[in-house]
Amino acid sequence: TEAVLFDLDDTLFDHQHSCRCGLAAVQKDVTSLAQVPLPTLQGRYNELLEELYPAVLRGEVTRSDALRIRFRRLLLEVGSGASEQDVAAASRCYWTVYRENRRPLPGAAALVHMLRPTVKVGVVTNGDLGDTDVKLRLCALGSVIGNVIASVQAGCQKPDSRIFCVALRHLGGVDSGRAVMVGDTWSTDVSGALAAGMRAVWLNRGGNMRPGRFPAVQGIRSFLPLSMVRALILGVRRQR
Repeated sequence: TEAVLFDLDDTLFDHQHSCRCGLAAVQKDVTSLAQVPLPTLQGRYNELLEELYPAVLRGEVTRSDALRIRFRRLLLEVGSGASEQDVAAASRCYWTVYRENRRPLPGAAALVHMLRPTVKVGVVTNGDLGDTDVKLRLCALGSVIGNVIASVQAGCQKPDSRIFCVALRHLGGVDSGRAVMVGDTWSTDVSGALAAGMRAVWLNRGGNMRPGRFPAVQGIRSFLPLSMVRALILGVRRQR
């Protein structure tokens, strides 16, 4: 293995933690949303995020507008009023607390530091380069990972195999057969990497069922213990 590509959100950066903290803060201020169990609210929020995110990536909706749309939908779905004032207040509260609680996944930074002396390391994300750089700095990886490919700048997005090929070219033209992708989303990270001729390591924190038999895909629940995960990523050790 000559190169390792990482996804960003919920692979290196713990987006779900920040999201959960933000929604919990909103629940303290919005009585109607407080009646919804936090896991249920977060699940619905994530559905709305996935629904709107393609339009954000295409530049049709701004991130701030998409955030307000999500909270307007949530308030309407619980039968609460959704005045512009309420929507704006909920959005502000969420985003403030989200930013205050940004962090890397446990072991993510240490794993990258362990890999760098051995292989080239990059990031491939469906997002914007500016937002990606901020998250990497907060994960203490801003100066460690110099090769970052964001879909907005690349002009294509995962699972399109082209974005993986762009990333490998930026790493000096590493052959896809000598590279591995590490990510949490099967439909974009894993399937896209396989289509590009790469190996894949699926970060499956939720213990979800894989959609079939894929010998080229190794599954992990976390980045710990570091030495075992490093060996698995490099192809030195396979799970049994």
